[in-house]
Amino acid sequence: MRFRCLVLVAVALAFPVVPGRAQAQYAPCGAPSSVGSCPPWGFVALESLFPPVFPQAVMSRNGSAIVVSGFENAGAPFRTVKRWTLDGEVVLQGSPGFDIEYAHAISADGRHVLLHAETSSTGPAALRYRLYLWDTVTGSTTQIPAAYIYDWWGASTPQSGPPVLHPNQVGQWPSLSGAGDIVAGVGSVVFEHDGVVFRLAHPFNWSAAQGTTDYWYDHSYSQGNVFRLTEISGDGTLVAGEDLSFLTPLGTYGGGIVFRRAGQPMEYISSFDYGDVRGLSWNGSVMIGTRRVPTGIGPDVHGYRWTAAEGFVDLGNTFGPRSISDDGSLITGAFSFSPGPSGRVWTASDGMRTPSEFFGDYGITMPVGYSASAGEVSGDGSVFRVGDLLTKVGPLSFVGMGDSFSSGEGAPGPDGYLPGSNTQENQCHRSPIAYAGLARPRTSNLSFQQLGITGPEGFSWEFIACSGAETANVLAGTEPYQSEPPQLSQGVLSSDTDLVTISIGGNDTLFSQVIEICVFKSDCFSESLPGTTQPMRQYLPALINDTVRNRLLAVYGAIRGQAPNATVVVMGYPRLVSGVECSDADLGAFFIGLSEDEQREMRNLGDFLNETIASAARQAGVHFLGVADVFERHNVCDLEPWINGIVFTERVHSFHPNARGQQAYATVLQEFLESAALEYAHGFFESGMPRNPPPMP
Repeated sequence: MRFRCLVLVAVALAFPVVPGRAQAQYAPCGAPSSVGSCPPWGFVALESLFPPVFPQAVMSRNGSAIVVSGFENAGAPFRTVKRWTLDGEVVLQGSPGFDIEYAHAISADGRHVLLHAETSSTGPAALRYRLYLWDTVTGSTTQIPAAYIYDWWGASTPQSGPPVLHPNQVGQWPSLSGAGDIVAGVGSVVFEHDGVVFRLAHPFNWSAAQGTTDYWYDHSYSQGNVFRLTEISGDGTLVAGEDLSFLTPLGTYGGGIVFRRAGQPMEYISSFDYGDVRGLSWNGSVMIGTRRVPTGIGPDVHGYRWTAAEGFVDLGNTFGPRSISDDGSLITGAFSFSPGPSGRVWTASDGMRTPSEFFGDYGITMPVGYSASAGEVSGDGSVFRVGDLLTKVGPLSFVGMGDSFSSGEGAPGPDGYLPGSNTQENQCHRSPIAYAGLARPRTSNLSFQQLGITGPEGFSWEFIACSGAETANVLAGTEPYQSEPPQLSQGVLSSDTDLVTISIGGNDTLFSQVIEICVFKSDCFSESLPGTTQPMRQYLPALINDTVRNRLLAVYGAIRGQAPNATVVVMGYPRLVSGVECSDADLGAFFIGLSEDEQREMRNLGDFLNETIASAARQAGVHFLGVADVFERHNVCDLEPWINGIVFTERVHSFHPNARGQQAYATVLQEFLESAALEYAHGFFESGMPRNPPPMP
């Protein structure tokens, strides 16, 4: 292949090297130095965010911020640009001397926005379009010195006489480093002289630390060939672009893809009839873009992924890459000509897939109309923006702890309890249809249990709740129970745990003994429990208010200590009985009954226990979800009970939720997870799960 070698090969680009940037990190969403909180797991619509006229948007690498620009209405004289996060919006309004055109890029943490505007400069039109760096925290805008916006496709009419400057339009996409302190791009002046059109290209980089702009003149050609910088790596150490000076076999000038790492000479990767660079991984080791590939019929534009080790990996004809994850293992884009939805997600493990296939692995069904593009992706590959739809996915670690109301005692699945939990040595009775196995991540149609078994790599579902467990069987350092170590000694909780559910405290309150006395004796709350002397109506409230409460605080604190990044959800208890006198048949037994007075005291005791659990949860800074009201009219002795009466064949099933009751528990948990969306007050962990409320005395 013939090509023309430019003098730029021997010219050193004065690119600033920032110490430590090679291993640069940026603030994750929700960090103190990030401008925005983390988005919730699942998808949320941002319909009110986008201006109705000519909206454009770009998302930060940490997925916490989106900057949009456009006209607020058809009659608006100037565009506005605003940076959106879950914590609110910051708006920059255009003006006669600062007519905003577009927001090009946003820093990794969402603080800095690179935009260009037409200024009120009195010079030629070509000099009026300037780049600005907007600090959305301080509100200041910094002009990038002498960085004029370059129009590659700007038209001109040859004429004789002195040089004539031509207005520049938006045609290039300057890029911004992850820290928001380095800008790379290309500016130019377009002019004609004696009937010949000249385009002087000015590839440049600008460093906030040095406060200077460095120019790099490539050359000027009457044909209009130029060198363009279009991308800078997130860590700010590599720039890449196209050298449009290559002479192709067809006799036209095409695009050679080039890059330069700080302190190293320029490198040409290859030359094509056409080629461009559309994205770089964080450290610049992976590059994406498009290039023409001769087919014998005519050149086709193919998407590519390039690394020094693998060279060009073809991503398909007409595929246009849009964005790339920090490590280069995930690419989003779309096919120009494709029957059906054109959006695609490419991953190193699964190759090219449609958005429906990709998100389907997480149980997420994309709303109609959002599959035409895969949009852009955050640096960690977990947050996607497609138009006004923001979707957070990623593996989650779930742990279900607690007692029989969590294990599913009384509601065995079609094949009984889970293996190993219904043996002579172990009677934990863990049911696959317990609420811990039915709950789903927000907006997903797959349960945590299903995702833990067959979901994408990284999901885990640990179910260690055990029938009969007391707080002592949860806390580490106690004796084994049902042949198992204490639940907090089983090693299932860690800083990687994302959601913990638990019900505990009922057995500490001796409820099974209370029920056994009450179904066989009248005025049972006048009776004393074995080993006590006070009537139950005096002894049990004192026990709950003192001993049980302190035990609960110890459990909740220990869980938060072992799983500091987990949403901790404490589930309450039903009132168990209806409050109206039961017949023998209602209880499922003969010669047994519960009077209205006995039921009233049982219900009052249940309410007091739930209030104590809720109070302890608030003090510990964890969530409490009550279920008592949900079970109303579905307790024992109601017409449609969700709780078993007395079951003589399996006595341990008695007074425990049946399958419908476990579904009711799951519904309460699900409603909480679904409601924790954009307006959720406490924000979200990096996993997208809702944060715990702050501890309250």
